[in-house]
Amino acid sequence: MKLVSVIVPIYKVEKYLVHCLESIVHQTYRDLEIILVDDGSPDNCPQICDDYKKKDNRIKVVHKENAGLGFARNSGLKIATGEYVLFVDSDDWLSIDTISALMDYVQTYNPDMIIFGYYNVAPGKIPVCQKAINELYVCNEEVIDRVLLPIIGADSKKKVDFELHISVWNKLYKRSIIEQYNIEFVSEREYLSEDYFFNFDYILNSRKVVFITECYYYYRMNPVSLSNFYKPERFDNSVRLINELQQRIENAGLTKRIEYRLDRLFLMKTRKNIQLIANCSLKLGDKRKETSKILNNKMLVKTLSRYPIQHYAIHHKVPFIFMKYKLTMSVIMLYWLQARIKKFVN
Repeated sequence: MKLVSVIVPIYKVEKYLVHCLESIVHQTYRDLEIILVDDGSPDNCPQICDDYKKKDNRIKVVHKENAGLGFARNSGLKIATGEYVLFVDSDDWLSIDTISALMDYVQTYNPDMIIFGYYNVAPGKIPVCQKAINELYVCNEEVIDRVLLPIIGADSKKKVDFELHISVWNKLYKRSIIEQYNIEFVSEREYLSEDYFFNFDYILNSRKVVFITECYYYYRMNPVSLSNFYKPERFDNSVRLINELQQRIENAGLTKRIEYRLDRLFLMKTRKNIQLIANCSLKLGDKRKETSKILNNKMLVKTLSRYPIQHYAIHHKVPFIFMKYKLTMSVIMLYWLQARIKKFVN
């Protein structure tokens, strides 16, 4: 049996950690190396990790100073010895047969990556399966077009912002590729999202990717997640993310194939940022100031001038038109109203 390294970054998840770990240690596939990375968690998580290590000799524990999710995963990768790597966030969990099912596909196809479905788990609601694809698909020669480009952003004519989920937790990776090409995570504190660069570098060096229809991962939708709160540096980090991705795209010779996909990603990040501003606790004058600063950003102005906004669904199209013409208060009030309607409907 092939050894699988399961890397779990941990920070302030005392409420959920036991559920997560139980779903891993009781996997039907037993040949596991379970790496728990305590990222300087100030609660009882470090003790929970140590307690589990005493009970299961497959578990390794790393205690480190807090540096964020991306660097915590890097710490796990440094000591991983498995042939394959699976990342699990510490407030989520796995179906009990997840790894066994994935390794069956490994045995059949010997892929560089497996992409599988996941459940969105909202408080008080039935989990909703988000399929990666509608039927089994083995991607060989067209990895760039079928995997890499859809992860960066959706085609401009599609109604969704991305065709494939960027996160690393619904994917199985070959550790040999990670090591051969020195692939690692950046800090999400600097680039907003640590997964884009990891997946970009990994997929760029992959030859076979298998998509499966089954949903195995349970993603806990946390309304109090840091990603759902406004932070002044968020937009600047989005700009930094786009600039770095643009550089990697150019270095890989993919500029002509990207088309509007990177623009789509930037507009999605911008929309999210202004939505957070519109619904945060700032005074109205401060909301206007922060939003105006974003709308006058040169990169955003250029992006809005060239992107075919007409392809967006109406509830996204109108705010982007407001942004394009710098109607600051209109876009703030529209996002504020949309949030109230969504809350009422749900």
